Amino acid sequence: MTAFGISPRRIARTFTSILLGWNVAGAALAAAPVIDAIDWNRADVDLSFLNRGERPAVKRGFVHSRGDMLVFGDATQARFWGINIAAATLFATDHAAVKAHSHRLSQLGFNLVRLHHHDSHWVQPNVFGAGPVHDTHSLDPAMLEKIDWWIKCLKDEGI
Repeated sequence: MTAFGISPRRIARTFTSILLGWNVAGAALAAAPVIDAIDWNRADVDLSFLNRGERPAVKRGFVHSRGDMLVFGDATQARFWGINIAAATLFATDHAAVKAHSHRLSQLGFNLVRLHHHDSHWVQPNVFGAGPVHDTHSLDPAMLEKIDWWIKCLKDEGI
């Protein structure tokens, strides 16, 4: 018996059933490809009103802690709903699509974005350039412009 009063054999049977179920579901999905029927350009729910008063972002000042809360420079309590934008998405997305993605993230209610893996050696391109990284002491101006464009578009949406 385990600490929770369940026999190891029962845990093993349950775990095996779960794995078998996942495999069957995976095989069914692989046999019939899933078609994305939702147009990402249209939001059935538009939560962008949550960010409307925050445009452009940082208009309330920088975030700092006060006791157990995060507050903006104007003492307003800060609350965040965040998402990652990672790796090649930062560098491979054209200007029009970045603007559209930023608006879509606002519609979904996000007000915080983490730019992630922009300097990882396994990402091509990355902030050091489009080819293999040999020098991490200099940043590629074209890649910095792409990150700057993301930041500008997100800021315009209140993110």
